[in-house]
Amino acid sequence: MSLFSDLRDRKWPDWTASVFVLIGFLVYIAQSFLFAHTTVSSLDEGGYLYKGLLYAEGVYRPFQPYGFWTNKAPLAFLIPGYVQWIFGAGLRVGRYLAVLEGVLALLGLWITARRMGGKYLAAIAVWVLALSPAVIKVYSVGASQSLIACFVAWIFVLSLGEKRPLWQLVLSAVLTSFMILVRQNMIVVLPLLLLYILWEHGWKPALWSAIAGVGVFIVGHAIYWPEILQIWAGWLPFEIPEWVAEPGPVLGGVGIWNPSIAWDGRLLSLFQGFRWHFVVLAGIGFSTLLWSGWKSWNDKVVFRAMVFLAALFASLLFLHSYAALDKSYCVFCFAPYLTFFNIVGLLLLVVLVQAWNKTPSRFNQILIVVFVLLVATGTGFGTFEDTGNWLLDLPSPRLGDGKILPGFTTVGETLFNKFAFEQNVLRKIASAGMGLAFGVVLAFVVFLWSIKRKSNFGYILANVAIVTGLLLSPFLAGSQGRPDCDTDVILANEQIGAYLAQSIPAGSSVYWEGGLSVVPLLYATQARIYPPQVNDGYAFRTGGNTDALLKLGLWNDELAELWQENADIIIIEEWRYASWKPFLTPDRFEELPRTKVGTSCLESTKLRIFKRLP
Repeated sequence: MSLFSDLRDRKWPDWTASVFVLIGFLVYIAQSFLFAHTTVSSLDEGGYLYKGLLYAEGVYRPFQPYGFWTNKAPLAFLIPGYVQWIFGAGLRVGRYLAVLEGVLALLGLWITARRMGGKYLAAIAVWVLALSPAVIKVYSVGASQSLIACFVAWIFVLSLGEKRPLWQLVLSAVLTSFMILVRQNMIVVLPLLLLYILWEHGWKPALWSAIAGVGVFIVGHAIYWPEILQIWAGWLPFEIPEWVAEPGPVLGGVGIWNPSIAWDGRLLSLFQGFRWHFVVLAGIGFSTLLWSGWKSWNDKVVFRAMVFLAALFASLLFLHSYAALDKSYCVFCFAPYLTFFNIVGLLLLVVLVQAWNKTPSRFNQILIVVFVLLVATGTGFGTFEDTGNWLLDLPSPRLGDGKILPGFTTVGETLFNKFAFEQNVLRKIASAGMGLAFGVVLAFVVFLWSIKRKSNFGYILANVAIVTGLLLSPFLAGSQGRPDCDTDVILANEQIGAYLAQSIPAGSSVYWEGGLSVVPLLYATQARIYPPQVNDGYAFRTGGNTDALLKLGLWNDELAELWQENADIIIIEEWRYASWKPFLTPDRFEELPRTKVGTSCLESTKLRIFKRLP
């Protein structure tokens, strides 16, 4: 047993775990509402909410030719779209939906963790998320991460463990297929879930679950066939016709979004994942080094759950690591990608810690020390944007000819004189050095303590490292775990939206240059944006066949010029106006009063609105 699983055997008052969990939920909910009101809206959020609303209203449909670029599975748009259609369009509804999904995900995590590890391990699992502000921030905006986390959590509630009712197993498979119809990157969950049901519950429940799950998957694809194949273009072993998927190099032109990220940037992204999800990633790493062997798993139900969760986590980690760290489309999406399935990792850790070996071999203890130092160094390196400048400004003794000279300088000057690196490299070195120093001190203190207590050093070090990472999680999140604004972003967009609804005549064509997120247009759906602009530069191509691009919801230079010349209304963020000034001449456009507030607290995000003169 590990230090964590020992909690189950202590004689605590019956109410202790319940109070601990309740406080964890309240801490989570308070942060979630805070982030919902203070986070700057992103391109993805604007796309999900705006496309979804117009899909729900029947103005467009997913994968419609000459409509929106449906670059994700259809339910990613339809679910927030229909919720807005029922409760009212806008950022408030979209974000409160995300908050609800996050809370339901936390509830599902607690239920399953309690079943698989007891009430105290379940309470700790709740607090892992409650102390993860960067994750909560992602779960509090109108993107798809909180929705997927909710699906994942309740799939486990319905399926994980022994003697689950048949209806729950069938429903878990149905929910899994719905989840895949939200995000195709979760495709591996269905086959692994069906294999687990077969192994744990038998062939009849597995058969019924397969019929239901595969049936929903097929029907969902049949509704949008064959255009839905475009979301699988990178997965299938055969080429999809260009009239279905994105045109090839000749017809499709060249995408302008093609970042080149060096190896250190990819390494930074990897350790940003540790910053956001330290307990999960480090905990599973320690679990492999404290593995007690297959024969130690006396509870076959827990063992089967462990194998299922391990296979699922490994598969999802590989797919998302490959998409982020190997490819170049979104290298720094690794940490956000993990939020899709970090609940899988948390439940896996709940199961694994129950079988930790308290007396690992000397060799494994050495590996544990190496792992601690590696993770500490990498996590420190990952914080360089938050800590680098501060570390370089710390006072340092002056050195010369191998001697300490009178007076002080700074750490940055000392490193520069020694290595002559540029400022950015020095920040990374200083931050990595800080992490390494922290790891060394932690290991040394635990070593002395373990000698005094006559305990196994490696076992104690692993436990202390995870507890330390848990307690430091809010600080490890850095700027990603803090509010973007000290103003109410939802209220600001509602004010802007009300002004747009009042100012833009019904049926007006709108050229959008008002920011990456089209959220303000949720309140003015009487206007019509050019559909490809919702995805901004991600859907933009240089050259290519104009009609072929437009058919799939993409655009190029020719279309941009055409829309500029024909749009009734042009909406521009303040900071973008300089490049538009020669075009927006008074003889062609009348400028309406600009919005009184910006879309966020970022500088120059008020909107300037230009109406074409007759």
